Amino acid sequence: MKKFLAICLVLVMVLAIALPSMVLADTQVNGKILPQPAVSAVYMRGTSNAAEATMANSASTPSVDVDIIGSNFDVTNGVAPNDPMPTVTTSGGGAITVSAVSVVDANTIHATFAIVAATTSGDYDVLVHQGGKVSDASSADYFIVGSYVNITAPTLSIGVMNINATTTANTTQTGNSAGSISTNDTSNTVSATNTSVSNPTHRGQMSTGGDGTGNVLTSKFNISKEGTTFATADVGIAYSVGLPSTALPLYVSQTVATETAGTYSITITYTCSGLY
Repeated sequence: MKKFLAICLVLVMVLAIALPSMVLADTQVNGKILPQPAVSAVYMRGTSNAAEATMANSASTPSVDVDIIGSNFDVTNGVAPNDPMPTVTTSGGGAITVSAVSVVDANTIHATFAIVAATTSGDYDVLVHQGGKVSDASSADYFIVGSYVNITAPTLSIGVMNINATTTANTTQTGNSAGSISTNDTSNTVSATNTSVSNPTHRGQMSTGGDGTGNVLTSKFNISKEGTTFATADVGIAYSVGLPSTALPLYVSQTVATETAGTYSITITYTCSGLY
C-alpha cells in the first residue's frame, strides 16, 4: 500500500510539473499569457465604412489601408525579447497580401491589404494571431474584394445624323444595324442612358454638340436593346448580363421634323450595378 501511494505521489508531482507547460505552451509569450484576440469589424482607414477594394481589370492590384477593430490586441508587442507582433491573415490566403501591421491600442490594428491580380471577388475573413491564439471568423470581420467590369462603348450607325435644310417633317430613322456594348461582366445589370451632361435640359436629344449643346433636334431619340421595343434615352434601358464578353446590341430611333441643317450626334454612357 505504501508503495502504491508513493507511485501515486510521484505521478501527481509529474503532472503538477507537466500540466502548466502543456496548458500554457501556446499562450505564454515572454512569461505572460496572451488573451484570445477578437475582431468585430474591418474599416477603411479612419472611417466607419466597410473595407473594400475593387479591381479595375483582371491585371489590377489595388491596395488599401484598413483599421481592424476588436479587442484583446497585445499592445506590448515587440517591446521585450521574444514578444512578437500580432500577425494578420485573411481567408484569401495568397490572394490578399497583408503588410504594415501595427497595433494602435488594444482595440485597433492598422494594416495594408493588397489584392493579387485576378483574385476572385467576394468577402474574405480577417484573422488576428497572437500567442498561439487566433480570432474567430464572423460575419462582421470580412474584407470585400469587388469584381471588375469592362464596358466598351458601341459604334452606332445611327449615332450620327446629317440633317439638311430640306428634311421633311416626321421622318423616323431607326438604327437597324445595331451597335453593341461589350462587357466581361457575368451576373450584373448594365444600363445605357443618354447623359447630355453639358446641358441636362436637353438630355435624350440629339444635338450638334453631341451632349445637348449647340443646335438640338426637336424630338427626343429612343433606344432599344432588340430593335422593337424602344424607351426614352434619358431614362435608359438595362441589360441583364448572363455571359462574359457578351455583345449587347443597342438601337436608336429618331423622329425628325423640319430642323436646322447640321450634323447631330448623341452621347451614351453605361453603368453597372450589383458589383458584389
